[in-house]
Amino acid sequence: MSTQDPKAPISYQQEKIAHLDLKLNTPVLSRKKSLKKAVSLPLATTVLLDDPYLPAFILPDNEDVDSGYNVEYNQEEFEGIEALKDALKLLTNFKFNYLDNHKKLLEQLVKNPPAFVFNLCEGFKNHAELEPNVPALLEMLDIPYTGASPTCLMLTYNKSLTRMIAKDLNIPVPEESYYVLSKQHQPSPAHFPVIIKPNNADGSFGITQNAVVNNQQELNQYLMELNEQFSSIPLLIQQFLPGQEYSLGLIGNPGDFEFSVIYEIDYSQLPEHLPKILCYDYKWKPESPYRQLVKITPVTSLSEYAQKTMLEYSQLLFERLDCRDYARFDFRADSEGNLKLLEVNANPSGLGDLAWIASISYEGILEKILNAAKKRLKL
Repeated sequence: MSTQDPKAPISYQQEKIAHLDLKLNTPVLSRKKSLKKAVSLPLATTVLLDDPYLPAFILPDNEDVDSGYNVEYNQEEFEGIEALKDALKLLTNFKFNYLDNHKKLLEQLVKNPPAFVFNLCEGFKNHAELEPNVPALLEMLDIPYTGASPTCLMLTYNKSLTRMIAKDLNIPVPEESYYVLSKQHQPSPAHFPVIIKPNNADGSFGITQNAVVNNQQELNQYLMELNEQFSSIPLLIQQFLPGQEYSLGLIGNPGDFEFSVIYEIDYSQLPEHLPKILCYDYKWKPESPYRQLVKITPVTSLSEYAQKTMLEYSQLLFERLDCRDYARFDFRADSEGNLKLLEVNANPSGLGDLAWIASISYEGILEKILNAAKKRLKL
């Protein structure tokens, strides 16, 4: 997956060196020059990406490359990668190289362990459910990296577990039930409308224009459709929240959060017959009305109190879930305007959106994430 949203505009080491210099009886001026030179050297950083030689996104248990759910890299994806590289070139405190061939990834990491990894990989061999394996591998090889821990990525990939943790923290969440296709009788929610979504899937897979259902007949029909494509993936049947949708981006670490920004999803231009959701079409079909008409905008309709509450909820979840360096938290209001957590995205893409909303450069957002990781790791 591309890291840049196409819509977005585009010491311990010092002490060690000083000690060596003193032992060699070098002049004070020479020691200062040596220290200055060491400090000014850019940090060698390996950027770990998804594999562009494989389908861009592969669902669990789905190896059929002809499936509509195995999305090939397109021009937008490659342009996003180039935009990322162009932005990183502007960060003179780092010297970047790139790894994206997953067939040789383990061999390359073992043979030449990087000093520091900017982990932008959303799944080993582009399998979303294998995303936690990547930081786990880095930890086994004692390689420092940016972003979430393996535990965090496993928890946030499982939406129902994230919801349970949020509820334990007294963070409001929609009502929902966990449903396993082919193993249970047809569910009968107490109230409609509801939205049906896979519990373990990213990229809005399984969330189509028909995902919001208003009665039992529509629910049964949609479950039949999903059973043909997602028979091995549990589903969530969740209270549909009709209010405004928001996302909060957070950079830093517990006790040292230095950046947050909130934006809202503007569905006002969508035709009435289309449900107001960020569905599969929005993320994967550039020609769809969702991509053309749904906009990301600065917050215009959220009180200062609500923004503060959302920030507090996000910081609590960040720490409890063991997020690191950056994360995104998605909320939506119910019919009475009460905000409820939808999901948590550790190591989120779409960083260009955060930069645009915050009125800073794309490279500025990337540098904030890298610096947060450096500070946490004491590099």
